[in-house]
Amino acid sequence: MVTLHEHKKKTIWESFIHQYRLTLIFIVAVVLLGFLAINQMPKESSPEIDFPIAIVTTPFAGASAADVEELVTKPLEDKINSLTKLESVTSVSRQGISSIVVNFDVNADSLESMSDLRTKVDAALFDLPSDAETPQVTKISFSDVPIMQLSLSGPYSGTELKEFAEGLQQDIESIAGVSQVNIVGAPDREVR
Repeated sequence: MVTLHEHKKKTIWESFIHQYRLTLIFIVAVVLLGFLAINQMPKESSPEIDFPIAIVTTPFAGASAADVEELVTKPLEDKINSLTKLESVTSVSRQGISSIVVNFDVNADSLESMSDLRTKVDAALFDLPSDAETPQVTKISFSDVPIMQLSLSGPYSGTELKEFAEGLQQDIESIAGVSQVNIVGAPDREVR
């Protein structure tokens, strides 16, 4: 004996099978509505992703990698490691420059983390050598990731290299689509 419920189930599926044209129209309509929905959906080719990551860069002209490590990187790391909500701190000391990458916890407030980091870096200034430049704290934004990095060296004075870099900076900034060009590690001009 067939119950009324089973009979209704049977008739629904049977109607899809027997009225195949209606079924095809229904399938085509669902596919078309899906394509319309996809095209109407807002999308961004490279959305802004806010990861709380920063780099602390400190130029120390003329210093060996060992001196940079001992005199610049370690004092900065000591202050930075006292921050809360840290995920990791990674440093690289090279001849003439210290770079420290600070990863905060993903749940940490990005603005507050950056403010706290700047405060700790400022507190470490008194522990750094006087001839080391002021540490630059840069928040990493994936929309501002550099496409190109250039390094200048040669048998020229620091002033000559900086002048060449400034000319190169102007040329690169004049290219359409270039948002920013930074010069890092060049000595400041002094009047004697």
